[in-house]
Amino acid sequence: MSGNALFAWGRADYGQVGHTYEIKRGHIEMSPQQVAFPKSLEGTRIKDISTGSSISMAITEENDIYTWGFGESCATGHIGTEDITRPKKLDVLKKAYGKTGSTNCHVLGAAGGAQHSLMIVERFA
Repeated sequence: MSGNALFAWGRADYGQVGHTYEIKRGHIEMSPQQVAFPKSLEGTRIKDISTGSSISMAITEENDIYTWGFGESCATGHIGTEDITRPKKLDVLKKAYGKTGSTNCHVLGAAGGAQHSLMIVERFA
């Protein structure tokens, strides 16, 4: 599975649908809308996606992972407690493995729960 456009709909009150700046508690997106990835990713292929009850994730073919949604318990992996309403690159591999983290690791998969997430990483020399 891979593609260069991602669509989301449904409960949107933590930004987990990824295409809004404004968060309204209880908001529901009734129809599919394209997820708003950064302009710099135009043409980038997405190889995997995952969702939890309040977060979403996408892994690109370049093995970068983007997360968005409920921020309070840091389930998106980003520091802070603010909800993230659009996909944001997660630089956790650089933090875990040093400056070259994202170039010597492949994200093989990820999954999110209500307030936690998991990621499978293959590290190579």
